[in-house]
Amino acid sequence: MSGSKSILWITFAAFCVTTGSCKVFYRKTGDTVKMDCASGGPKNEVEWKMNNMLVLALDKTGRTRKAGLGNSDRVRLEGNSLKISALQRTDSGEFTCKADKHILYVASANANPSVVMHSGETKLSCDITGDFKATFKWITPNSTMYGTNKEVTVKATSEHSGSWKCTITNNKEDVITLEVIVKVVGPLITSEKVTVSEGDSAVLPCSLPNSSELSITGGSWARNPSGVHLVTLMRIESEVKWNKTKVNTDKVGFSDTKLSNFDVKLKKVKLDDAGVYVCSLMFDNGKSLSASLMLMVSKRVGPPPGTDSNRPTMQRMWFGLPLWIWILLLAILFVVVLFIVATIVFLCYKKKRMKRKMKNSKRQPKNFCMCDRTKKQPGKSPGKSPGKRGRPPPLPRHQYSSLNE
Repeated sequence: MSGSKSILWITFAAFCVTTGSCKVFYRKTGDTVKMDCASGGPKNEVEWKMNNMLVLALDKTGRTRKAGLGNSDRVRLEGNSLKISALQRTDSGEFTCKADKHILYVASANANPSVVMHSGETKLSCDITGDFKATFKWITPNSTMYGTNKEVTVKATSEHSGSWKCTITNNKEDVITLEVIVKVVGPLITSEKVTVSEGDSAVLPCSLPNSSELSITGGSWARNPSGVHLVTLMRIESEVKWNKTKVNTDKVGFSDTKLSNFDVKLKKVKLDDAGVYVCSLMFDNGKSLSASLMLMVSKRVGPPPGTDSNRPTMQRMWFGLPLWIWILLLAILFVVVLFIVATIVFLCYKKKRMKRKMKNSKRQPKNFCMCDRTKKQPGKSPGKSPGKRGRPPPLPRHQYSSLNE
């Protein structure tokens, strides 16, 4: 504003405050404001001015006239009231409608950049239009006081991620509070030190505390100071996965699914695997994050893990299977063989018995030799009960001769 306009603004504001005949509005950019014109009527001509320049007018015929100001597409009448949407800083000023007078202050706050890497810097700014002595107060997401200037510079940590508040005060009275969202990417979280015994597997942890607001384009696990990569990250469409190309999977293990963390596993660690390992991520804004850990490998006393001497007897491996499985299989085989043998013996016995029974059931051949026959007792007939008369034996030959004489 020019010097004359500033004086006019201050004079008008003082008049409003002292007389109470106008209303003061404090709004932030993007808001909507509605100012009433009580002195106008439905049949009267309504004319709204901003800083003595026409904004919008309604004549007696109902025709609307708009001025060629920058806000002409965002102003409209609702009855006699003036409504301005999507407020901008240039909308601030003094508005008049006949005897009604209003002052509009538009405040704004922003972060540049709003998404910042961990340990990076962002600048927060807060301002309000108008010629009054405003004071500012910045509050962190943890509700602690940070600064009292229009602009503050923040070296971002995870504690700075969230909603910042800028409160503007006029004459010791808080008139408006604005909110600024800052999103901090990182830090990468890992362990300072991982200790394992020789021959064991070591998990190297690496993760982000929250989902990243920036797209991850790559990354890796590497060993310092050689810089040799154990495994690298690649982006496939919307997902980030480990690249299996040229990776010794007998030495390095990792997840094949969509990653929720960036952990990897070193298998069968040796003494010379000890050292510093670095996890790093790259983002689509060209920024990167990294974290390192120290792997310490202690010499093992006794056989390495996975050998049979470290396992219970029944869990020791034999031809790729635990010993107890082999014992179970042998027991099942023994029962099956025993059942088969018992079945064969039973069938043989049954067959012999049937042959013997069939042999006994056959009738013996008749013997016609008289000498072998048992002499029958007179009056008795074999096979007949006593008391019954039997058939008489045949007479001798000489007796037949005497009878014929």
